[in-house]
Amino acid sequence: MKKLVLLTTMVLFVACSSPTPAPPPNPLAPPPADDTRTSSVYTTSFALTALKRSVPYSVYLPADYAGSGLRYPVLYLLHGRGDDERSWLGGGGIQAQLDRLTRAGKIPPVIAIMPGAESSWYVDGPEAMETALTRDLVERVDASLRTLPERQGRAVVGYSMGGYGSVRYGLAHPEVFGAAITLSGALYRDDPPLDSSARELPVFGDPFDLNRWNALNYPATLDTFLKKNLSVPMFIAAGDDEYVNTRYVDNADVQATMFYAKLRKEGQRAQLRIVNGGHNWATWSPALDEGLPYIFNYLKWPNLTAARLPVAAP
Repeated sequence: MKKLVLLTTMVLFVACSSPTPAPPPNPLAPPPADDTRTSSVYTTSFALTALKRSVPYSVYLPADYAGSGLRYPVLYLLHGRGDDERSWLGGGGIQAQLDRLTRAGKIPPVIAIMPGAESSWYVDGPEAMETALTRDLVERVDASLRTLPERQGRAVVGYSMGGYGSVRYGLAHPEVFGAAITLSGALYRDDPPLDSSARELPVFGDPFDLNRWNALNYPATLDTFLKKNLSVPMFIAAGDDEYVNTRYVDNADVQATMFYAKLRKEGQRAQLRIVNGGHNWATWSPALDEGLPYIFNYLKWPNLTAARLPVAAP
């Protein structure tokens, strides 16, 4: 457990989080509590132009997808290092969580896409993973599923390495994503710790190139983002008992707080939660219970108006 002074500071940041607006009118009545319809999940793959190879991804479809005729918002869920396109469904239990939040009326029925990005850190490195996911995969999903094909119909969510990716995609591609969630994200404001995989893997240069890291990291990306005058509300969460780094400032809760403070200083919508927990799903799943309803205050809900848009064969 961290020192009392730091915890007090964090509580103050949380208390000063940006106000949450009233949610938009729900165009769908929440299903009854005894609704027995179930969502569906499957894993597939598709050849992405930027990579010149296929990438596997898992898909979550809401319970009413087949018969509703609606178009749905899409969550892009990014896994951490060492995980894959099945991790959100396995250890994360995301299918049951989305079902529960939808049934309670806290979020609308959604589509979720979970790409397998290996240890790419979600950037264009030895392979153009960032381009492949933010352009090619989004185009594929919009063409083959009944999505709301606009920025306010998409959000990006990630944990650990994926939390770095969700922040990067939200700031670097606000034309694509309308909101973001980072869970224990690898948000090292300056250089990453000496034992970070950001240094070990060739994605930021081989050997590690600090200039490349800085060019892709959020302080530089935020400057460019602000000039676009597009809002991407962010929900930021971390545990207070995560890995203890040699440099105290590298700890996940400290970095999350610093990132939140920077966003608020720049007038951006954001929420911060420092919770009792480690670098695991016991921290991330409860945070999602708050984070998903928060971002859907700013995203579009399913509607019939857009359903007339053509959909390609899966």
